[in-house]
Amino acid sequence: MGGLTFYDTKDGQQIAKSKNRKYQPTQEGTLRNNKEFGGAAALCTHFRYSILSTKVHFSGQDLCGRLNGKFRLVIGEGKGVLGQRDFDLKTHPKHLLGFSFNKQRSIRSALSETLLDLEINETRDLVRWTLPSFVPQDMVRLPEGTTHFQLLLVATQVSPGYYDEALQGYKQQYAVEPHSGGVVYSAMLDLKAPTIEAFTLTAVPGRHLPTPDAMAVVVCAGVVFFSELTGKLMPMQDGRALDVLGVG
Repeated sequence: MGGLTFYDTKDGQQIAKSKNRKYQPTQEGTLRNNKEFGGAAALCTHFRYSILSTKVHFSGQDLCGRLNGKFRLVIGEGKGVLGQRDFDLKTHPKHLLGFSFNKQRSIRSALSETLLDLEINETRDLVRWTLPSFVPQDMVRLPEGTTHFQLLLVATQVSPGYYDEALQGYKQQYAVEPHSGGVVYSAMLDLKAPTIEAFTLTAVPGRHLPTPDAMAVVVCAGVVFFSELTGKLMPMQDGRALDVLGVG
C-alpha cells in the first residue's frame, strides 16, 4: 500500500517500511565535518607520539578523545573552507592551554603556583622550569601515603597542518617524529626533606632547531607521587598530574 510493507512485531504491533527505500547520501556538511575530525585525530596522533613515554604514564581511557576534540577546535578556527580548514595551533593556542592529561588531578591542584615558573627562550628551542628552594610540606599538595615525588617537564613542537587534495586528508607542514619531544624528570624528591634546594629542568622541544616561526611549542609541567613500600618506591595510582601550561 503506497509503497509500504507492514510487519508484525513480537509484541503484536505493526511497523511500516518502504519497499523502494533508497540510500540517502550523507549531507555534504557532515562529510566535510568528518574530514576535519579525521584531520584532528591524525594531527593529534603526531603530538601524542612525540611525547609517547608521558602519554603511556598519564593516559586515561578518554585521553585520545579529549585531545582530539581540542585539535578539532583549533581546525575550526583555521582559514579555508569547511572540510579543508588549516590547523594552526600557534595562532589559536587557547584551546590547548590548561589541558589536563589526568582530568582527576591538575598540576595546579598539586603544586603551589609559585613553583610553576616555566619559560621558552627567544628562539623557542629550549624550555626551562626554574624552581626556587622550597619546603615540600608547604608547597606540595599530595595524596595520602606519599613519601616521595618527581617533577616532570615536557616540551614538544607541533606543526601546522593542511588538507592535502591528493591524500584526501590532513598532513603536517613539518614532520614531527615519535619521541622527538623533550621529556625530563627531576631527581626523586623526599617529602620529609626540610628543604628542596633550587634547581632547573631544561628540555629541547624537538628536532627542528631553531623552531620555525609557523610551529607551536607546547610546554607541560607534571608531578608523579610515590609511596615507599618494603624499601621500594612505587608510583601511586592516583598520584599523577600533567598539564599544558604554555603554547608559544
